[in-house]
Amino acid sequence: VYADLPFMSASAAFYASSGKDLIDWLWSYKTNRYSPVNTDQMVITGFEMQADFPLEKTLGLRSPLYDIRLGYNTMNVSKSTDDSLSKYYNIKHKLTLSVRHKLFRHLGASWHLCYQDRAGSYIRFDETDQTYFATAYKPFLLLDGNIFLESRYIDLFIEVTNLLNTRYADAGSVIQPGRWITAGIKVTVQDRQKPTPEDK
Repeated sequence: VYADLPFMSASAAFYASSGKDLIDWLWSYKTNRYSPVNTDQMVITGFEMQADFPLEKTLGLRSPLYDIRLGYNTMNVSKSTDDSLSKYYNIKHKLTLSVRHKLFRHLGASWHLCYQDRAGSYIRFDETDQTYFATAYKPFLLLDGNIFLESRYIDLFIEVTNLLNTRYADAGSVIQPGRWITAGIKVTVQDRQKPTPEDK
């Protein structure tokens, strides 16, 4: 479903799929690794939506905000095999909010907030006992920030990923990095010469 209105655009979708004789990756304490295992049947259902609010386009250049974007998705996976130690688990809930706003003239900022809750457990390693054990995924909150300067020829940006320095694990039992900062510059070179008759 898609709707395009003067003040917003929004889309929503519900999906369902079923598969047989698929491969899943399950953890084995005997080998201390993930191994491929056949899954007789897998049923996946989910819902996702997104809404965009182009405030500068709607309210005009005096609007302090460029735009706002809101998104949500959820998924449910049913397997015929015991997936208590699967390598990949579905996302139960994921909510995102993005805001871009003006600071001063060509200077602006954007913020991206994400709440995620994943099903299942991931594998951790105990340094003391030298053993692996399962730990349930916990919901987490991420915040990214970006300050940018846009001009005719030069664009600058400084971006902070995981601004709150959240420690969390995602799919595949991978511990994600904490706060990190990147910066960049983009230079656009334009040919101001008028086209000659031979170029036309």
